[in-house]
Amino acid sequence: MSQEALAIMLRSVAKRMRADFDRSKVLNHNGEAGTSREVLVRDFLSSCLPAHVQAIHNAEIVASDGGVSRQCDVVVVNRETPPSHVVGWISSNPNECIYGLVEVKTNLTRKDLLDSCEKIRNARRFEQDRIS
Repeated sequence: MSQEALAIMLRSVAKRMRADFDRSKVLNHNGEAGTSREVLVRDFLSSCLPAHVQAIHNAEIVASDGGVSRQCDVVVVNRETPPSHVVGWISSNPNECIYGLVEVKTNLTRKDLLDSCEKIRNARRFEQDRIS
């Protein structure tokens, strides 16, 4: 695929996601609008990921030492490793099967950025436990 064709495809995807995000603005409840945007990101990632990987909305990461992350908007996991448990709307996934996490923000404030960085730092600590 040429660079020009890739650029056209990526612009098209960005326009579609922007339109979906704009439609979510009609939701009056901020939490529901945020949830709908998180699901949009999860669905987009799911359409791009290889078959052995999946994107999960509303998950936490569980470390072998018993540590548990805060709630993560979207977690990219190995599909072959089942969550350790699912309670209602959140799944707990062992850190060994986590490929990455995504935090979805409608408006990125300094506070939100710092909070998201802390979640990532927490998840990276779990990775270090696994490696050592």
